[in-house]
Amino acid sequence: MQTQLSGTYEGMKANFQSLMQRYDEKILEYGQHGRQQMDTPSNKLIGDLNKLKLERAKIKGIWMEMNTMTEGQVLDLKEAYDEDYKAAYRLLGDHK
Repeated sequence: MQTQLSGTYEGMKANFQSLMQRYDEKILEYGQHGRQQMDTPSNKLIGDLNKLKLERAKIKGIWMEMNTMTEGQVLDLKEAYDEDYKAAYRLLGDHK
């Protein structure tokens, strides 16, 4: 997965959609691990899972916003979206 957004409108939307899918996979993985623990899941696991869920919700919000904007509007906000994308990518990498 690339760590920088595409330069095109469709590419940027695809990057965020792909990132959402990666978050879905990681959330499922953490949830499964929590269910497999004999006792209650640890506070760290629950905290990490909640961080992933919050970031995924943020990513989805950005993606939905992109779908309601014109191509020009999205491209005008590329720098801001690029920072959000990189931060979400780093958080995902921290939870390997």
